[in-house]
Amino acid sequence: SIQHYINVQDRHRANKYLSDFASLIRKNFESAQQSFVPLEEELQNIQTYIGLEKMRFGDKIQFTLTVEPNVDIEEWMIPNMLLQPLLENAILHGILPSPSPGEVTIHLSSQGTDLKIEISDNGIGLENSKLSKLGDSHKSRGTELIQKRLEALRSFSKHPLLLSYQTPFPQQKNPGTRVCLQIPADLYTHWKQSQASKH
Repeated sequence: SIQHYINVQDRHRANKYLSDFASLIRKNFESAQQSFVPLEEELQNIQTYIGLEKMRFGDKIQFTLTVEPNVDIEEWMIPNMLLQPLLENAILHGILPSPSPGEVTIHLSSQGTDLKIEISDNGIGLENSKLSKLGDSHKSRGTELIQKRLEALRSFSKHPLLLSYQTPFPQQKNPGTRVCLQIPADLYTHWKQSQASKH
């Protein structure tokens, strides 16, 4: 993408893309040093990432983030780098294979005392994505790694840490995918206590 902007002599966009890309790398590196990050920080990183993808693919991608009033993004601590791989899946495996423009939405709400995060897209859907990859030697590890991380994190909470997949538009040509992630309110507190007990 940067090469494209340079080749067409769009220096402003080339500089903007390079600056945002460097910022995302720096933020991801900083986040990688921590097991949990403030939800507000994670959302900022996500919006930088989405901004890069929109510059890269243009009008092919639309993005909407909604946060319910009862969700305090400054107070919530969530496992780091958990949302970006889910967004990447929505864009790369859901929307881009479709000939139609797509939309990714993130909706944050409270489920009792838990945090509920829904990432939805109107892409080709999980089944169509699997069919399109038949015979492809490349194997994506993103979802598998997320499942392993969640398994490890579940030991720190007395309440379930849930990840589920749904089909939001089953009757349409593009059935889409909705990923629902439910994070218990006590997860960060119990993880922090376990770390303190080690020292």
